[in-house]
Amino acid sequence: MPCTIDIDTGGTFTDGMYNFDGRIETVKVSTTPHDLTVCFLENLEEAARRFNISLESLLRSTSVIRYSNTIGTNTIIQRNGLRLGLIVSEGYEETLYGAESVWSNPEHPLPSFIRREMVVGVSGQLDAGGEVSKPLNRQEVLDKVQQLIDIGARAVVVCLKDSSVNPGLEQAIKQIVKEEFPTFYLGTPSLFLASEICDYTGDELRVNTTLLNAYIHREMARTLYKAEEKIRKAYRHPLLIVHSNGGVSRIAKTRAINTYNSGPAAGLAGAQAIGEKLGYRHMITADMGGTSLDIGFIVNQQKQYERTPLIEGMRTNHPMHKIDAIGAGGGSIAKVVTAAHGEQQLQIGPESAGSAPGPICFGRGGRKVTVTDVDVTLGYLDPGYFLGGRMPLDVAKAREAIERQIARPLGTSIEMAAWLIKQQVDGYIRDQIGELLKHETDLRREETVLFAYGGGGATHCVGFSAGLPIHAIVVSPLSPVFSAYGSSTMDVMHKYTHSRPIALRDRATASRQVQTVVLNLVQRAIRDMRGEGFAADDIRYTLECRLRMSDGEERVLAIQDFSAETEEHMAPIHEAGGEVITSLLLNASVDVAKADLQAKETVSSNPEAARRGVRESFWGPAYGWLEVPVYERERLQAGHLIMGPALIDARDTTCVLPHGYSLTVDQYGNGVIKEER
Repeated sequence: MPCTIDIDTGGTFTDGMYNFDGRIETVKVSTTPHDLTVCFLENLEEAARRFNISLESLLRSTSVIRYSNTIGTNTIIQRNGLRLGLIVSEGYEETLYGAESVWSNPEHPLPSFIRREMVVGVSGQLDAGGEVSKPLNRQEVLDKVQQLIDIGARAVVVCLKDSSVNPGLEQAIKQIVKEEFPTFYLGTPSLFLASEICDYTGDELRVNTTLLNAYIHREMARTLYKAEEKIRKAYRHPLLIVHSNGGVSRIAKTRAINTYNSGPAAGLAGAQAIGEKLGYRHMITADMGGTSLDIGFIVNQQKQYERTPLIEGMRTNHPMHKIDAIGAGGGSIAKVVTAAHGEQQLQIGPESAGSAPGPICFGRGGRKVTVTDVDVTLGYLDPGYFLGGRMPLDVAKAREAIERQIARPLGTSIEMAAWLIKQQVDGYIRDQIGELLKHETDLRREETVLFAYGGGGATHCVGFSAGLPIHAIVVSPLSPVFSAYGSSTMDVMHKYTHSRPIALRDRATASRQVQTVVLNLVQRAIRDMRGEGFAADDIRYTLECRLRMSDGEERVLAIQDFSAETEEHMAPIHEAGGEVITSLLLNASVDVAKADLQAKETVSSNPEAARRGVRESFWGPAYGWLEVPVYERERLQAGHLIMGPALIDARDTTCVLPHGYSLTVDQYGNGVIKEER
């Protein structure tokens, strides 16, 4: 059986899941923010050691590598992307197609990505019907591009008014620039057209989306192509990049904006895959990594989408899975601050120690107390077993820092200071999930489970789930590398959109218009999939139709596995009774090799065979320090039942099971945690 490899680079750790000849291995290494290809290769090398083969042999045996990363996210957060120039339609330089000036609004995030002097206008115009009413002036275009280059632009974004209706003027600018600044000239700027990046209407959102794509493009392309080059001698297939819409694609078919939030999106896909196997209807997902915690929802076994998501405060028209990130991870920094009335207060996050220098207990120069320092101080983490013993933790340094930075200012013990930090971070996560739940009115307690994953998910999930409307917590044996597992469930996928309205009053006319659009989208899909190495017959299609009903409400209709050569897809559209099709989205996908979890036989409920001893840990002022049983996660089997208080150690995480809770191992190895009432 060929090997499948899935790697996810987060802010603190880079995770890998390997399915080699039916054997699954998970690998976690520290992220190397100075060069993400280093941790990418280190993960592969560690996996080869686990399988006791050379890296070259591992890669030669591999049929697919899927990769998700935080390159785009980090570039946007750190504001260290390309210096951009922007060309808009004349008269919109101040508003960028919005209602008021972008540059006079101190709360608008866009000026942190591009300066006002880097925005210029050109005089070409379209009329209301999308026809050119005023042609471009070639010399004006050249002058404006040269102006942007002279003041430092390394990439130029072009977003003209109504280019979603007619991209002709933008394409003309591209041709002019290509003729005057051929790519073999040093200093020739990259050019990004909104009509090539965005499929949806809405000029203001198209500007934001195209700017963000251009902003992160260079670092993304440089890192991904470098990673692919590192494995090219032995790996004979394209490196597939995880997209935030739930699919993967080769680098050459990936826009930079596609990768934003790709890791959390992969985790959501993994939760959906396991939920479908186990019949869970509604799921709350909580991915607690080193830098942040990502929250998602699966309602009626469907992931939630946002059509116009916010990216660092900027509204875009790049649809992606709905995921909310909060600053609460293992690397979140705790400190004591002086409040307005002079009293000392505990504050946690959103600042994170990341992987460099990381928590104090990592011994890499970290000096600020983090949530991970708290977890090892409370005895929840085994300092000699972290990452399977590959990264011993320094408990003494963590305790000393907590005493000096937290306990003394608050006038309490080390244990209580650590406990207060744990309680505060858990309470913050619980409150944030509770706020988001107010918008998910379809969830019912008896049908809803919490999926907790990421390196810190199993450690904190019971603490932050108390009081939430759930009946169980599910902790996968793959939870420390869950985004990597999630990408292993993904197929090659491309999405194509037509966003011009089609009236449904005349059935025959509407059918012809829709058929023309669908055939065009299908041809684009066939062309792109051939570029991926797939035949037309390999492609599966889903057509998503957005309808405006007679009452003004919008309805989404999904038509599965239809033939583009016939008009069979029109029947459900007409039967829905809408007045206007507001947009059509074609989803084209091709199956690629996946890791499939196999059900195991159930054994007795007695977990003694997985017992690895006892550990002293702190369980709050009500219980203090207790010696509790410790179990080894890899030796637990389906049917085993553990009653709290207990600790369950895995190579990459520890599950903390307090008093009053039980954990049962299901047929797929998941730990199902329930409160014993």
